[in-house]
Amino acid sequence: MISYSLSDKGSFDPSSPFLAAAISSGFNESVGSRLVDDIDLVRMSGSPQCFLFACDFTAFDSHCVAENFRRPLVEGLLEVHEPYSDVIFGRKLSEYVLLGYGPGRISGTYWNSGRRVVRINRNLLPASLVVEDRRLPSLDIPASVLVTTQDLSQYEDKDGDALAVSVDGSDLFVLTSHGSGELTTLLFNSFENLSIVNFSVQEILRKFVSLLTVEYRRVVGDDSILVGRFRGDFDQFDGIIGTFIQCVQKIGHVINPDKLINGFGYCKYRQTHCLRGVYIPANRLGYIQSEKVRFVSDAKQLSSSLRAVFMTKISRGSNVRLASWLYIYILLQKITIITKRFSFSDDGRLLYAPDVETSGLLVTSGSRAETVHSQLLTYAYGLSSGRLNRTGNRYQRIISSHLTLSDTRIRQFLIPHVVVFSFPASLNGLGCDPMSFMFPSVESEMRRIETVWTHFGYAEIFLFCLWN
Repeated sequence: MISYSLSDKGSFDPSSPFLAAAISSGFNESVGSRLVDDIDLVRMSGSPQCFLFACDFTAFDSHCVAENFRRPLVEGLLEVHEPYSDVIFGRKLSEYVLLGYGPGRISGTYWNSGRRVVRINRNLLPASLVVEDRRLPSLDIPASVLVTTQDLSQYEDKDGDALAVSVDGSDLFVLTSHGSGELTTLLFNSFENLSIVNFSVQEILRKFVSLLTVEYRRVVGDDSILVGRFRGDFDQFDGIIGTFIQCVQKIGHVINPDKLINGFGYCKYRQTHCLRGVYIPANRLGYIQSEKVRFVSDAKQLSSSLRAVFMTKISRGSNVRLASWLYIYILLQKITIITKRFSFSDDGRLLYAPDVETSGLLVTSGSRAETVHSQLLTYAYGLSSGRLNRTGNRYQRIISSHLTLSDTRIRQFLIPHVVVFSFPASLNGLGCDPMSFMFPSVESEMRRIETVWTHFGYAEIFLFCLWN
């Protein structure tokens, strides 16, 4: 299958029985090349002879049952691997197909459909019933909810009824096709969709052989598009649309009429909209998905996923400068204040911070003591504890090199304020200068600035020593 599909890669001509290029896959939507991949749509929308037919199916996964999805899929994979009789790790390729997609893997398995709670009489319970007492875990009541307590003894059931659930298998259902969370769901849905498109095109060409020429076909998941040239009147074009809908219904699927697009001068596919040869930005992707609760466990992975979302929006027509500023703003929200303990001696005098809560440094000079409030503002983004320790030692050397102790007091004003901002190195890929973003007029704000560049893996540390 792979060698055959690669023999004419890059072509979307439907004359071949199967082409891998007809299935849109990969990470194109994340790198901003979507418009480049679908540039043919812009060209075809400007031609008055080209027509577009795009459709979206209703409940595509639910209509992919055993007869029109799983069984043809397994038979097709077995037919492809039939010429290869080599044994790999003790099994043939056909055996691996059955192990991966045959009954018992996803298809033919039992799933819990939600056990229904029923009320039954204890006297009618069978002798084989397993009686189990459970104590429900404590509930976390929100602060804004008023809680009331009642005596439940008055609600005691005098007949001795009990709540029960059935565990005899009647609460299970058999999955005969595939689940939406299967690893190969998108790819196999594309195979199913491509088969529907090929079957429909064959029927249309058989009835309207002299009126229609299909030049472009693409599918991804349940989204498909056909672009070609039509040489007839609009009544005949309505017949083509009706033939396509009938073919889809014969296979067992339903077309969503709200997402059915057909006509001239307009093309849409994979969020690429174009009208009469002009690309129309249609960005309807949210920056932050409000329905998902995110717990950040890997800062580097969070940065990569966030950058992918911004690049996807840019590929759909979003403003590049806006995405850059929002990307920086979200990263700056991760800034936390950390008080670092420094302990070193100079001429017999000790500088230390015994209490973290004071957010200050206690300076002792003979019998005289003064508290100097100085905060270490760090943005420890994506750095391990070992790297932070090494960075802390660097801070200590910087501070000690500029600290002068007198006999009675410390020189005015004492301790430098150390501000550390850490940005991912990929920030430069968005065309933004962190220095100009943080301090537009650096010289006018500070009298003395020292910039120390320290590279730790993928992060770049900007260290500013601000002196009063």
